[in-house]
Amino acid sequence: MMSTINTSACTTEPSLQKSELVEKEEKEHYDDVAEAEAEAEADDSEKADNEEMRRQMGELPTLAFLPQHRRQLLRLLDKLLSFHQWADAARVISLLLQSSPTGTLTEIQLRRLFMAICEIEKRLGDAADFHHEVKRRLGEYIEQMISPSMNATAKLELANFYFSQGEYQEAYGEVKKAQMAWSHENLAQDTHGKGNPFMNLTLGMICYKLWYKNAIPEDMKIQRSDVIGPAWEERGIFDSDLEAGFEGPSVFLARGLDTRLLPIKLRPMYEDIEICIQKYRQLADNNVYEEGVQCLRNALHSSPPKSASLDALEPLIQLLLLGDRVTDAGAELVKACFQFDYSAIPFGLRARFVECFAPKEVNTISSCYQAALKIDATCSSYVEGLVKIHGNRNTSNEHSIMVLLEMIPRHIDAMVPSGDLVGLVGRDCVGREVKTSVWQELASCFLTVSNYFQGRIMSEILSERIVRATWKTRFRWWKEKHFRETSLFSQATISEQACIAGSSNTESTLPLLPGDDELLAHKAACACHLYGPSDEYVVQALNLLNIRGNNDDISFLEMHMQSALNFCGSVGSH
Repeated sequence: MMSTINTSACTTEPSLQKSELVEKEEKEHYDDVAEAEAEAEADDSEKADNEEMRRQMGELPTLAFLPQHRRQLLRLLDKLLSFHQWADAARVISLLLQSSPTGTLTEIQLRRLFMAICEIEKRLGDAADFHHEVKRRLGEYIEQMISPSMNATAKLELANFYFSQGEYQEAYGEVKKAQMAWSHENLAQDTHGKGNPFMNLTLGMICYKLWYKNAIPEDMKIQRSDVIGPAWEERGIFDSDLEAGFEGPSVFLARGLDTRLLPIKLRPMYEDIEICIQKYRQLADNNVYEEGVQCLRNALHSSPPKSASLDALEPLIQLLLLGDRVTDAGAELVKACFQFDYSAIPFGLRARFVECFAPKEVNTISSCYQAALKIDATCSSYVEGLVKIHGNRNTSNEHSIMVLLEMIPRHIDAMVPSGDLVGLVGRDCVGREVKTSVWQELASCFLTVSNYFQGRIMSEILSERIVRATWKTRFRWWKEKHFRETSLFSQATISEQACIAGSSNTESTLPLLPGDDELLAHKAACACHLYGPSDEYVVQALNLLNIRGNNDDISFLEMHMQSALNFCGSVGSH
C-alpha cells in the first residue's frame, strides 16, 4: 500500500514541473505578442498622424464623411450664416468640400454651398484663406458633374456672381464655359442658333461692362453722383450745326438726353462737329462691343420670349446709343413696342427717345406715354411727360385737355394714400403718394374747361355711357381715399387750439410738413371742381390754410372756388 502511494507521488512531481514550464513559455509568448501588438499600434498611430498631417497639407485626400455627417455640417453652416459668423462658416465649407468625394453632394447641396461661398466672399473678400482653395474645389466639382445642363447652370451662376463683384474678366470666362456646356447639351433644340436667352443676357451685360470699363475714357464715365441729369454738357452746338446736314442722327445732336438712355458724359466740342462724331464712333469699333450688342439682341428677340428678353431691352438701347447707333436704337424700340405690348417699359423708353431725337413728333410721343400709362398707371414720370407735351394751357387745344383729363385721373385712380401722416399717427394721409404737380395740372385742366370748353367737353364726356359711369365710380372712390374731410377737421382743430393758446410758433404744432400747404391747396382746388365749392373738404382746407396764413395758396384756392366746375353735380344729373 505504501509503495503504491510513493510511486504515485514520484510520478506527480515531474508532471507539475512540466506544467510550470509550459505556463512560463506561454506567458513569454503572450508577452512577446503583446509587445509586438503595442509596437504595431504605435507604428499605426504614428502612421495615422503622418497621414492626417499629409491630408491637412493637401498631399493625401481627406477621408469621406458619411451622409449624416454632411447633413449635420450643412445645418451647422446655415446657423453660422444666420448669425453672420463668416469665418467659421468658411471653415465648415472648406471641410465639407475636402471630405466629400465628387458625386456625394447633391445639386441642391452644391447650390447651397455656392450661394454661401458668394455671400462669404462678399463679406471677407480675398483676405479669407478659403477664397481660392474653395473656388478651386468647387470648380472641380462643377467640371466633373455628369449633367452638362447642371454644369452650365452652375457656371452661369458663378459668372453672375463675378459680375456683381465687378470682376468682369472672370465673369466673361465663366459665362463662355457655361455657353459651351449648354450648346453641347441643347444643340438639336437651338434651331435658330441664338442660344439660351439668360446666357445671352448675362454675356451681353458682361461685354457691355467690359467695353465700358476699358474703352470709355475716365472723364466720360458716369459716376454715382451723375446718375440723374443730362448726358450732355454745354458743348457750343448752334442751330447751324444741327442743320449742317451731317449724315445720320447722332447723340451729339440730341437735346435733353438723360443718363438712363445714354450713361455717359459727352465732352465739349471745340472742333468741327463731324470730326468729333467720327472720333467718338471709333470707341465702338471693338469686338467686345459687337459681341455685347449681338448677345443682347439674341436675348431680346428670343422665341418664345422669356423674362430675360425684356430685361435686355434697356441695356441694348444704352449700348447702341453709346456707339452712336441712333437709327438702330430707334428701330429696336419700335419692334419692342409690338413684341412687348403688355409692358410699359418699351413705350416709356420710346417716348423719351423720340423726345430727344425727334421732339416735333408730338403725336408719337403722346401716344407712347398714353400706352405706357394704360399699362402702368402708377408711374408719375409718364404723367409728367404728357403734361410737358399737352400742358401749355393753349385755349384752342381742346384735344390736349381731353388727353390730360383721361390720363391724369387714371393715374390718381391707381394711387392709394398711406394710412399715416407724419406728425399725426393714426390719421389719414392727405395724398402724399400723388405728386403736387399732378394735382396742380388736374386743377388747371378743370379751370381751363370751366373758362373755355365747359359746354363742349362736358357734353362729350356725358354722352359716353361708359365714361360717365367711370366718373361716377371715381367720385365715390376719390372722396373716400383722397378727399376725406375727417383728417382735415382734426388738423384744423389742432391749429385753432394752438392759436387760441397763443402759441408763438404755431408752425411747429401743425401736423403738415413744409410744402404741404401747396399740396393741400391744389387738392382742394380739384375737390371744388369735382364736388363744388361748398364741399366739406374744400371748406376745411380753406380754413386750415387761413390759420396757417399762406396768402398765395389761399388766393389760388379762392380763384378756383369762384370758377368751380362742379363736375360731380353735372354727371350726377344725367
